[in-house]
Amino acid sequence: MQKAELKAALEADVEFYTQLKKLLTIYLNTIAIPAYKKQRTEAYVRAMGMMCRDEMINAEGTLDCWSNFKNVIDGFRIK
Repeated sequence: MQKAELKAALEADVEFYTQLKKLLTIYLNTIAIPAYKKQRTEAYVRAMGMMCRDEMINAEGTLDCWSNFKNVIDGFRIK
């Protein structure tokens, strides 16, 4: 009698877990993964934007340095 009850309970658990697995699969595919992908894409774009800004500032500094150096060289009027 106990084995039959245990078997029935285990079969019910298997059915419950099967349904839970299906529900979680649908949730992951429709909500969780797309939301995570959107969040990570936005974070990447923000990071790349900050990097581009920093590189532009660096390039402006380099341009200023070499422009000033050229002006000093041009001041000697040697060709």
